[in-house]
Amino acid sequence: MFRIYKQNLEQKNYYKSQIRIKGIFRKETICSNIFTAYVISMIVFKFNNPLLIYVDYAMAIMLVTTLISMSVKTSREFNILIIGYQPEDINYSNEKIKTSRKVLISITLITFSILMWISISYLSSIIRYNFSLKVFLLMIISISIYLIMRMFNQRVLTMHE
Repeated sequence: MFRIYKQNLEQKNYYKSQIRIKGIFRKETICSNIFTAYVISMIVFKFNNPLLIYVDYAMAIMLVTTLISMSVKTSREFNILIIGYQPEDINYSNEKIKTSRKVLISITLITFSILMWISISYLSSIIRYNFSLKVFLLMIISISIYLIMRMFNQRVLTMHE
């Protein structure tokens, strides 16, 4: 009987941790859904009201605050991994493999940024008030550049942090 009760407690703790993991970016998911609905409604209904420029600015502010919030939450969650990294443990063969992975990931990020630039440029030509789309594109490009720089300068950054 006690064993069953203990298993139930372990399962509840497991499910609570899963809910916590899934709920980390709940507000950011809601904000991205609102932004997606805004973009789709602007494409479908083709609003020309000049007051919508303020809604567009509000969406841009929401995107920037969402990016900052995601950055803070991600760095807080993965702080243990950053602290546990020790550059002395890397030998030459692992460094060689990591360099090829870094190049592959960099090419993937650059390709993703170019594809997003093409699609957002097309959407910007359709939508009249497109400031938030441009902010979104600049955020994607800047995140990609930051990740590429962080990958190639990983040793230097982790030693000084």
